[in-house]
Formats: sequence, structure tokens, C-alpha cells
Amino acid sequence: MKITKKHQSIHNENAILLSLSQLKGKFMSSKLFEISRFIILGGGAFLAYLFFDHQPVLLLHYMMLCVVVSLSGLTGIEGLFFSNSTAKSLGRGTGSPYQKQSAMNNLSIAIVGIFVWFSGWGVHADAAIMMVTLCFITLSAGVHTWEAFATNNKSRKNKMRGVWTLALLALCVPILVQALH
Repeated sequence: MKITKKHQSIHNENAILLSLSQLKGKFMSSKLFEISRFIILGGGAFLAYLFFDHQPVLLLHYMMLCVVVSLSGLTGIEGLFFSNSTAKSLGRGTGSPYQKQSAMNNLSIAIVGIFVWFSGWGVHADAAIMMVTLCFITLSAGVHTWEAFATNNKSRKNKMRGVWTLALLALCVPILVQALH
């Protein structure tokens, strides 16, 4: 079959459209992960408070799972499989092996957190996993905030990460204090 210039042109246009849709899909994946974090964390917090409001140890137990899965777990998956699009959405460079290493660290926290949750190791194990996750998220928010101001990287994520982290700390620190007191 002879390929005419018209057929070649149509093929090229389809290839460009496919590439653009894949590119859009990659940027959308970062937004999808961000939305999923809010749904898991917000929905989990709502349900945990609804069922365990006056039981701080159980509240911590369920909130630890929500925090670890939504933040460490999803961040690890995102960093491992969508690191380039995530880096671009943050205004950062791509292709660093450190991105994969950081993703593995986040997945490690999530895996251990889920194991601790199912094993029922108790309030101190729940608190330790929650504190590791909150510590990482807080330090990460510091980096994002610094990038927003010092390097003029004004991506939406950089500008809002500190605000969302303060809200997360306001939610989780009282739970930790009550459960450990």
C-alpha cells in the first residue's frame, strides 16, 4: 500500500495528538494524586472523629493509617511511577535518582505503617509512625516554602504546602498529645 502525503500528514497529526494527550495525562496524574490525598485524609479524619472522637488511642490508630497512606504511600507511588511529571508540576528538574530514592523512603514508611496498623502494636508504635510522617511532611513543607520565596518558584504546590501542613499539624498534634497522655 502506497502512503500518500495526505495519509502521512494525518498519521503525523494523530501522533502529535496522542503525544499531547499523554503529556496532559501525566500532568493530570499529579493533580489526581493531590486530590486523592485530600479525599483519603479528609474522609478518614471525618470518619475517625465520627466514630472515635472520645477515644484518643483509637482515633490515633485510625488517623495514623489515613495520614500514612495518603501522604507517605501516595507520595511514594507518585514519586516512583510519575516522578518526572511531579517534578515538572513543582517547577523542579527531572531525572534525578534521588527522586526514586525519596519515593522508596516514603513507600517504606507507608509499608511499615500499614504493617503496624494491622499488627496492632499499640499506641506508641502508631505515634512513632505518625510522628515520622508528620516530621517528613513538615520538613518537606519547609523546602517548598523556601523554594517559593528564595528561588521564586511560585508553583501552586510550593505556595500552599506550608499552609496545608500547618492545618495537618493542627489536626494531628492534639490527637498525638491526647493519645499519649
